[in-house]
Amino acid sequence: MGSLFLLFFFAVLGSSTCQQAEGLTLFTLEKVTLSIEPDGAVGRDASPTLRCRPLVKSSPGTSLVRRYVVFKDNVELHRWNSSRADDLLWRIPNARVSDGGKYMCQVSIQDKTAVSNTERLKVTGLSQPVLLILRNTAQVPVQEGDRVPVSCRAPGETGTFIFYFYDQGEEIHEVQSTSNQVEVELLFSNPGVRDMQCAYMVLMVPDSVKSNHSQAESVRVQEFDLLPVLSVLPDPAKTKIFEGDRINVSCEYRRAIDPLVRVALSNGNQLLDVTQTQAKVSHGLTVFSNHSGEFECSVVKVNVVKKTNSTVKVLEIISTPTLTVNPDVFENDTFHVRCQSDILAPERVDSADVKYQIHRNEGHTSYNDRVFGDLVRTTGSRTYTCTVTAGNIVKHSPALVVQIKALASEPQIRAVGRVVVGRPFQVGCHSDRGSLPITHTLLRNRVPVGTVTVTRPGHQALFNLTIQRAGEIQDYGCSSRNNRQAVVGKHLNISVVVPLSDPGLSVLPALSDILEGVDLILICSAEGSPPITFRWYRDDAATSLHSSTSATVTASHVIHGVDKGASGAYYCEAINYANVNVRSQKVIVEVKTATWKKVLIVASCLITVAVVVLLCVLRFRAKRGKRDTAAELSVKPSSPKPDDSLTVSLTHNTEVYDATTVRVDGAGTSVWSERSAHPGNDEESSAVSSEPDVEYTEVVHPRPMDPARVPLRKGTDTVYSELQNSPTGLGDLDPHDYGSVEYASLNTEQPELNHDQPQLNHHDLPVPVD
Repeated sequence: MGSLFLLFFFAVLGSSTCQQAEGLTLFTLEKVTLSIEPDGAVGRDASPTLRCRPLVKSSPGTSLVRRYVVFKDNVELHRWNSSRADDLLWRIPNARVSDGGKYMCQVSIQDKTAVSNTERLKVTGLSQPVLLILRNTAQVPVQEGDRVPVSCRAPGETGTFIFYFYDQGEEIHEVQSTSNQVEVELLFSNPGVRDMQCAYMVLMVPDSVKSNHSQAESVRVQEFDLLPVLSVLPDPAKTKIFEGDRINVSCEYRRAIDPLVRVALSNGNQLLDVTQTQAKVSHGLTVFSNHSGEFECSVVKVNVVKKTNSTVKVLEIISTPTLTVNPDVFENDTFHVRCQSDILAPERVDSADVKYQIHRNEGHTSYNDRVFGDLVRTTGSRTYTCTVTAGNIVKHSPALVVQIKALASEPQIRAVGRVVVGRPFQVGCHSDRGSLPITHTLLRNRVPVGTVTVTRPGHQALFNLTIQRAGEIQDYGCSSRNNRQAVVGKHLNISVVVPLSDPGLSVLPALSDILEGVDLILICSAEGSPPITFRWYRDDAATSLHSSTSATVTASHVIHGVDKGASGAYYCEAINYANVNVRSQKVIVEVKTATWKKVLIVASCLITVAVVVLLCVLRFRAKRGKRDTAAELSVKPSSPKPDDSLTVSLTHNTEVYDATTVRVDGAGTSVWSERSAHPGNDEESSAVSSEPDVEYTEVVHPRPMDPARVPLRKGTDTVYSELQNSPTGLGDLDPHDYGSVEYASLNTEQPELNHDQPQLNHHDLPVPVD
């Protein structure tokens, strides 16, 4: 339990713990603080103090050993141990600029370590440097080229230094040292009194500090008195010197031989002779044109150089030969190489004494003549040189490289891009083989119309053209020339794009024959060059109905099984490589109703009318039949026998409207009321019904002239009567049964009646009673 408590205590405080063998020691090392007293910048020779203060908390009676380390610019300066709880005070006596920098303090107790903050110390003020000449110049004078030891010192300064040395205020030397004093040897190369100074810089991070200059020390430097002397015999100032002549050149210094002195003779960049054991050097040579220029004599002692020179002009007796050739040499040509050299000193050489020789490197062939004729068969290059000899003078010409040119091949003509009638385009002429430059000429029907010269590889001659019809393209051709003869190529033969025109849209079948269900064929055509892309549109549609590319000037689009919805305005568009879109006129298409639909509609209408008429007729007759059944029908005798005569009369209100006589045949059936037999109903017809059947018979009755009462007359008007079928042949009559109705027309002879007879009103007809 005690251990857990201690762990919890240390975790809360974040402190360091240490357990000693004899007991438990508790402490915390929280932080370390560093301060510099006095703060800010201090002057040279000041003694600033660094205070390192650790913040340590421990139990009473605890003795802790503190280990201190002081750093400057991350470099350890000092370390020591202390068991006292006082602050560490570290004093910097007689501070120098080099003591400036960033300081930090580190404190360790047992296994715990803490680092302080960083403080910057700045020390100002450098001592003035001191320059010393370490040679007694009064006893040993300083001559030009001597090296003299000198020293520069930074009194009382510490650190790392860079020392600078100056001659007449100009820096001539520098050296780095960790000591505050350096010694160097300085070269005095300029005669006269020289004022020498030095300075130093203390290297620090991040800023270095430089001192002032020292006091000047004067050094008298004597001039080097070994002057060179150059002589040329014969004297070029008095005598002409020609190539091939012999001359003698000498260089010397007129003093006692000094082993440290070197004498050298040169001509241009060529060193002719040199000596260090004698005071003079001489050189004889046969001069040529390349010797013209300066001869130089120099005397060198250590780093001091004294020079003198003399110009010698060597005259040529014959010029350097040159080779010439025809400017243009082509394969299979014979050409001439000429060597030429001018005699410049006829008093020294005769033209008969001049010899020429031409060399061809290929085959190592030589020709002893000034002119050489050569024949070349193939392209390539040949190299020639020429040598001219006059006495002991031999001169060589520069090499001449002759390029054998290739003849221009038959030119090829082509169009750049597509050729469209009426639009500008370019044609190019090009020879696959031939040396540049090549001149290309555009021809139209063999007549030049333009010329372009090609001078760079990969280029071609371009010409601007415009044609007005497709056939004109074959009128053009090219010719090429890179020597004396032109080569004519073939005519231009390419396809030409003719822009589209006269677009049209036609339909199949004819506009008057377009019925529902047929296939509508839209045929689009245009005049121009195929391939042509056709598009069909309907006037009220945002996009095209169909698009196709045709290799001919026409194309079609089929709309299968059109209906009424296909009616409307149609048009088409066409476009080819000329990129000009043309549109046809609009064609109004009206889809008519199909013939079978028309027949069906007419038949439907007729059937509808017939049904309506039939219904009206049936209704009318039904109503009239009801009125006519109110009349009384009587048959006498009531039980007729075969071959008897029956009298049938129609009365209404005891008024006889009509009467007729009929005969009953042997079967007991009236000749005007015979019921037609129905197949399949034999049983029903043979059975005697208990209810009499009702039949309607058309009875012709006379119309009365007087509306009140009219005598019975024969006429054509029809009335309806109830006939009861009896066992005698008419059948049983049932006044309530109207299921079986038959119509018969009876025509009896009656006197002529006036047609304008009044009709019976419906309300005048009696109502049937049971």
